[in-house]
Amino acid sequence: SFSCNPFMFLFGANGLSDAPFIFFIMYAVVHLTHWIYGRRVGSLIKVSFALALAFWTRYEAVPLGAAVALAIILIVLRIPPTDPRVDLPRRQYGLLHKLFHIEGTWSMVMAPVVFSGLLWLWFNYSIMGDALYFLRSEYSNVAQAQGLATEQAFVDMMGNPLLGLVFVAKKTAYYSLPLAAVVLLRLWNRRWFLWDLLVLLLLFVSIVALQFLMLMKGTSYGWFRYFMYVFPITVAWLPYELARVKRSFVNYGIVLAGMLGACVVLGYAWTNPQIAPDENKYLHASQYAASQQVEKEIARYLDTELKGHNILMDSYSAYSVILNSRHPDKFLITSDFEFTPSLKDPVGRGVDFILTAKPDKSSALSAEERTYKDFYETGTEWTELYKEFGGKWRLYKVIR
Repeated sequence: SFSCNPFMFLFGANGLSDAPFIFFIMYAVVHLTHWIYGRRVGSLIKVSFALALAFWTRYEAVPLGAAVALAIILIVLRIPPTDPRVDLPRRQYGLLHKLFHIEGTWSMVMAPVVFSGLLWLWFNYSIMGDALYFLRSEYSNVAQAQGLATEQAFVDMMGNPLLGLVFVAKKTAYYSLPLAAVVLLRLWNRRWFLWDLLVLLLLFVSIVALQFLMLMKGTSYGWFRYFMYVFPITVAWLPYELARVKRSFVNYGIVLAGMLGACVVLGYAWTNPQIAPDENKYLHASQYAASQQVEKEIARYLDTELKGHNILMDSYSAYSVILNSRHPDKFLITSDFEFTPSLKDPVGRGVDFILTAKPDKSSALSAEERTYKDFYETGTEWTELYKEFGGKWRLYKVIR
C-alpha cells in the first residue's frame, strides 16, 4: 500500500531528488527504531550515514537531524530497551552517566552529517569563493522565491504565525493518515502516552517546521510535495508500533486502513489543482508534451540558425532547451563563471542573444527577469525582439 500510493509512485518516477531522500530518511527512521528496541551500535552507525546521505540530497535533512538529536535525549533518559537479549544493569545509572551516554551517542550519530555540512561549506568556498554561496546565489531559496512578493496569499503569511500554521496544517493533513493510525493503534491497545510517541512526533514535525519558518520569511513556495516527507517518516515507524502490540486482525486492520485511506486522500489531492497544482500537471500529459515540443523546436532553431552566436539563458527555466540541444556548450548558462557579469553587461561581454521564458507565478523568476524587470514583456533599450516561440518563450537580440 505504500509503494502503490499515488504520490510515492509519482515522486519515485519524476526524476527529482525526492526518491533518494525518501529512501535515506526511511532508512534512518527504521534503524533509529531498531536502536530504541535493542541499543545496538550498528543501528546508530546506519542512522548516522543515512542522515549524511540525506543531507547530500536535500537540506531538509538538517531539521530531521536536529530532531534525531533531541530524540536521542528522550530515548536515553526515558525509554529503556525492550529486547529481552539486552542485559539491563542491576542498578539504575545516575543522571551524569546518562548525560555521558547522550554525548557519546551524539558524537557517533552526528559526526557524518556535521562533517558533510563542513565539506559543503568548503566546496562552496573553494569553487565559488563564498562558503555560503548556496544561501546567497541565484540557486538559493531566497533568489528563487522573489516571485512571492507578488503573491498576496504568501505576503499575508510573512510574519503572521497564525496564517502560516493554518497553511502548514492544511498541507500536512493530507499526508497524516498513517500518524492517525498510530494514535488509534495506541488508544486501542491502551498505550496512549509513552515517550516513544513523542520521538515520532519530533521526527514528524521537524521538516514541517522548516517549511513554516521559510514561509514566515517568504523564502518558500509551500508546494504540496514539501510536506510529503511526514508520510514516509511515519510509514517507516509503523513496524516498530506493530512489534509492540499483539498480532490481531484489529491491530493490523487499523494500520492497513490508514495506509489505504492515505491512497484515497492523496489520490484525490493529486486530481485537484487547488490542492496540488504542480503535481496535477502530470495528469495533463498533452499540455506537458506540447511545452516539451516547443522547447525541442527552440533547441533545433538555436543549433541550426544561430551557429557561432553567444546565447545566454537561465538553466533553471531553460534546462529542457539545453538538454535537447546538440551543441549545449555554446550556451552561456547559470553555472558558468561568466554568467552573472555577462547578464549585468551583455553588450560589453559579447552576448548576442538572450533566451527568456514567460514568467509563471507558480515557479521562480528566471535570472534575466530578476535582473531586468518585465524583461520578457518589454525587453530593454539595448535589446530587440528577434523571435517568439509558442507564446511562452522569446529570443531577444542584443543591439550594439
